[in-house]
Amino acid sequence: MEEEDFQEVILETVKKVFNFQCSAKVELKDSETYKEGEEWGGQGQTDVTSMTYLSAEDVNCSVGICFSKPSYLKYISAMFGEEVTEFDDQTTDASGEFLNMIMGNIKAKYYESNKKDIESTFPMSFFGRPSIFKIDSDIKLKVYPMESHLGPVFAIISFGKEPIMPWSQDFF
Repeated sequence: MEEEDFQEVILETVKKVFNFQCSAKVELKDSETYKEGEEWGGQGQTDVTSMTYLSAEDVNCSVGICFSKPSYLKYISAMFGEEVTEFDDQTTDASGEFLNMIMGNIKAKYYESNKKDIESTFPMSFFGRPSIFKIDSDIKLKVYPMESHLGPVFAIISFGKEPIMPWSQDFF
């Protein structure tokens, strides 16, 4: 599967999952590409970040979703059907579950198109201080802003043989 086709599968799946789980019709905005020496994150956009890595013989890709805290709490409230105002074990687990649902759909579409499986890592989620994506190699990070009545959410996609992960001051 070509990178552009796979990228479209990812973006359509993200929109589908948020529509189904949160009744949120997310609309894709103009993407931004970050290259070596550049960084993205902070500015209240990445208070909640979940990442995974997909791997097959013809595609290798890091995939993530990022939210501000207020936006994330609105998506979780819509998913749970009740107002959520703070992080707790249940609400923090939901970030990884969003990504698990996205990955399940991507894997099914990939198998349908290629008759082969695609592997994924267990989602890693980061909460609290904003996560920063700093590009240190020749890979490119593509950030896809999406908007719904619940607020912004960002899809992160980076093709390459090495997974990308954000960093945060919480890691030190």
